[in-house]
Formats: sequence, structure tokens, C-alpha cells
Amino acid sequence: MVDFALDYSTLAEAKKDMYDLADRISPTLKSSDFATLGKGGYTDAQAVFGDPTLTAAFRSLYRLSAGPMTRAEDLLKKLGDCFGKVGDAYFNADAQITEGLGVMGATMGLAEWRNKVAAWKYKQDHLDECAKPGPDGTLPEFCKATDPGDKPPLDKVITTPNGGRIETHLTLDADGNVIKEETKVVSNGQTYTSVTTYDSSRLNYTTVSTAPDGGVTTTETHLNANGGGTQKVVDSEGKTHTYARADGKHEWVDTTPKPPEKPVPPGGGGGGGGRIPRRD
Repeated sequence: MVDFALDYSTLAEAKKDMYDLADRISPTLKSSDFATLGKGGYTDAQAVFGDPTLTAAFRSLYRLSAGPMTRAEDLLKKLGDCFGKVGDAYFNADAQITEGLGVMGATMGLAEWRNKVAAWKYKQDHLDECAKPGPDGTLPEFCKATDPGDKPPLDKVITTPNGGRIETHLTLDADGNVIKEETKVVSNGQTYTSVTTYDSSRLNYTTVSTAPDGGVTTTETHLNANGGGTQKVVDSEGKTHTYARADGKHEWVDTTPKPPEKPVPPGGGGGGGGRIPRRD
């Protein structure tokens, strides 16, 4: 299988380059001497060139190039927009993946801190066993525990190779349970944010994601103890999609109802029957 990689930062740069090139063409068409002499009066051009043959050739060059250059300006910007849209799509997809991986990493850091706190507490309760080595000349493994401090790791920042930045922040309740996860992805001037809030069971949670273009997607997830459950997604266009899975080992399955088919008028709706002829 061939590996394929698409750098959306390169696409963002390509969009900028296309716009820069279009912007360089525009002054040449509209406000340069080339434009002034090409579309101005013949007498003005003749006064500059001093030769009727040269004047005619120059004005002919302008007439022949003005159309293609005008179209080039427009097409370059359209091509830049195309690069930009593809780059934005990949950025949004990566950001959504990061939303899960980044938060997962921060949550795992919190779990690691809790394990260290428990190990440190156990050591304090059994210091007598760490006073001197045992018969084999070693101390119990738990004696290596160190104090992790009383502040849990609530923030995680990752800097990507292309200069992007991924920030994750956790909010805990009084019992130390995560009740909110906030993720922010910034790359090439684009920002993607996601906020997830949990209920007390942590089986029900809502995620609100904001794309670089300002579009907001809201996802409501309701899980069972085995990881199965339902999910409702309202996208940036206001369309609702539903999903379900049997348990945590299975993928989400799209259960969105299909829109009802439009009824066909009797007789095909008139006007020749309304049926497309067969093409065998």
C-alpha cells in the first residue's frame, strides 16, 4: 500500500500564493502604464512611442492580453479558494481527531497523577517497611514513590512540527472527576475549538465544536455501562444525524432516518408522462 500524506499547511500557503499572484496581475491591468497606454486614447500612446507602427503593435498587445489576464486573475483566486477549501477540510478532520487524542492524553496524565498520589500515600502509611533493606538487601518497590504534589495536571500543550498548537484544559468537580474538557487547535491562522461537558455519571456528555469558518456542531452522547448507546449530531447547517452502537467494541452506525420520497403524481405528472425514455 502506498503511503499518502497531505499537508494542509502547504495548501494554505498555495492559496496565499495564488492570491498574491492574482494581486500582482490586477495593478498591471488597472493602474499601470501598460493599462493606461493600452486602453487610453491613441494620441496619448502615440505621444509616448512616437511611431505609429509601434503604437499600433503595443495597443494590439494590450487588447490580446487584457482578456486572458483578467480571466487569469479570477481563475487564480478560484484556484486559491479550491486549495483553501481542501486545506480547511483536512484541518477540520485532523482537529476533530486531535480533539479525541489530545483530551485522551490529558486524561491519561490525570490518571497517572492519581496513581502516583495513591502510591505516595501507601508509602507514607508503610514507612517502617522502607526503614531498612530486607534480607535480600533491597527495599520494597513502593518505597521508590515520590510526592507528586497536590495539584493535578489540568493542562496539556502540544506543539506540532509545522508550528501548530494543541491546547487541552480539564475542569474537575469537588471529587476530582472531570466535568469539562476544552480543546483548542491552532495552525496557520486557523482555530478549531471543542468543549465537552459531562454529567455526574460521565456516561452522558455534550460536545460543542467550532470550525475555523465559525460553523458549530453539537454532539450529544448517551452511553450504557457496556459502552453502547446513542449519539445525536446537529451539524453547522442545522441538519440532525443519529448514530448507535451495541457496545464499546463496535463502531457507531448511522441511524439517521432517510427523508421521505416525494410522491409521483398520477400519470407521471402530465407533460408527456414525465418518464425518462429507456436507453437500452
